[in-house]
Amino acid sequence: MQKIGIIAALQKELNLYLQEAKNYQTREINNHKFYLFNYSGCDVVLCISGMGKVCSAVTTAEMINHFNPDLIINMGVAGGIDSSLKIGDFVIADKVCYHDVWCGEPNLNGQMQGFPLYYNPPAKLLKLLSGHKQGLVCSGDQFITASEKLKQIKTDFPQALAVDMESCSIAQTCFIFAKPFLSVRQISDTPNSDNNVEQYEKFWQNAPQHSAQMLHTILDIVCRTEI
Repeated sequence: MQKIGIIAALQKELNLYLQEAKNYQTREINNHKFYLFNYSGCDVVLCISGMGKVCSAVTTAEMINHFNPDLIINMGVAGGIDSSLKIGDFVIADKVCYHDVWCGEPNLNGQMQGFPLYYNPPAKLLKLLSGHKQGLVCSGDQFITASEKLKQIKTDFPQALAVDMESCSIAQTCFIFAKPFLSVRQISDTPNSDNNVEQYEKFWQNAPQHSAQMLHTILDIVCRTEI
C-alpha cells in the first residue's frame, strides 16, 4: 500500500482538500497537525506548512521523518506569469527552481550551491498527467505584485508559467531525502495585472470545487501507479 503526503501552505487551501478526506484522524507533531485518511487504497497524510521556503522545507522534513511517504505532493495556488494562463487554470510543474537565489559564480542564477538548478518530478507521473498544462514553476520568498519583478523573472526564466513560495523548497528537501515530489498549482492571480490582489481575493469564491476535483484526479492516478 502506497503512502502519499500532501502539503498545502494555507489553512484555506487545506480546507479544500479535506473535502476528499473521510473519517480522517489527526496527529500533532512539533506544532504541525497532520490529517491521516485512506483514499482508494492509499494512505494519505495531509498538512499545512505555512508560507515560504523555511516553513515548507521544515514541514516536508517532518512529514518524511515521521510518516515516510512514497511521494510528496505540493498543492496550492500560484501567480500566473504566462499569457497562456488564466485564473483558475492548473499547472503541473514539470520542473521547479528558485527565482530569488544567487550564490555567485560558477553557480547559475537560481541555483543553490551544491544542488541542481532544476528539480524534476517522476517522468512516469508527468506522462500520466499529460492532459494537464505542464511547465516550469519558480519559487521565492516574495508575493509578486510589481510588474518590474515579473519582467525580471520572465527574463531570467522565459519558460516560467507560474510563481509560488513553496514548490522548490519542498522539491529540494525531497531531493535531500531521495523522495519523489509533484507540484500542482492553481492560478489565483496574474501579477502582470493592475488588480492582481483583487483577483486573488475573488479567486477564493470559486476555488473550492475545482481544487477538490483536481486533488481527486491526482489521487486517482497516483494511487494506482507504482511510484
